[in-house]
Amino acid sequence: MNFRDPDLVLVKKFRGGKQTFYQVHSLSSEQVSLQDIEHGGQFSFQRKQLEDHLTKGTLTATTKSKLPQTLFVKPVTKKAKPRKNIQQAKEQAEVDRRYRYVRQLLDSNVPSLSEQRLTPWIAQKAVELDDDAPPSYKTLGRWVKSFTESGWKMESLRPAHSKKGYHKSRLAPQVSDLLDQVVLEHSKAVINVNVRRAYLDFIERLDELNQQRNKIGLPELTACSYQTILTRFRG
Repeated sequence: MNFRDPDLVLVKKFRGGKQTFYQVHSLSSEQVSLQDIEHGGQFSFQRKQLEDHLTKGTLTATTKSKLPQTLFVKPVTKKAKPRKNIQQAKEQAEVDRRYRYVRQLLDSNVPSLSEQRLTPWIAQKAVELDDDAPPSYKTLGRWVKSFTESGWKMESLRPAHSKKGYHKSRLAPQVSDLLDQVVLEHSKAVINVNVRRAYLDFIERLDELNQQRNKIGLPELTACSYQTILTRFRG
């Protein structure tokens, strides 16, 4: 395979007809770096590993002339990056980090998003990505859920606090702790979290807690909004 061919495009197909297109961004004698044409994410492979993917059909090779030219109207390799302030740059770096985990998981053969399957996979990827703060298996599961439900939009991976502006939490510590407990327990389902059910569970537990507080003369605690628990699940 001539990875230096500027017309070469590699295609990854997913269930449901979704396809992702890659072009070679850079290469050395042992490694090849691919860039997602549509989203701009970059992935590095050992040359032998990439050739194995092509042999097994995990990736297929085609040329630019056989694809819709709209894909190349704004090639990612030539796209001028706008000037960003430091905070925007940090947020974008976090989006890119999450995207690398999510896309490599979707490209992998991991059969399920269980703790047993994901924990060792994340540990391995953290080494490959040189990430000293990898996500937990629950967090990665939520990223995957947000990404796929959004139609594979990178914006879905943006940290929740930066989407509408960050506001310091005003929750009472007891409410925040209870909320964290509910989110953790309901996240065990990983992909199939029912946020509304989790919120109702939170309200019921808070009512019980307030009843106990009333008995000892303490004021009742105020529940958070539905949006707050939704944000925690997405964070």
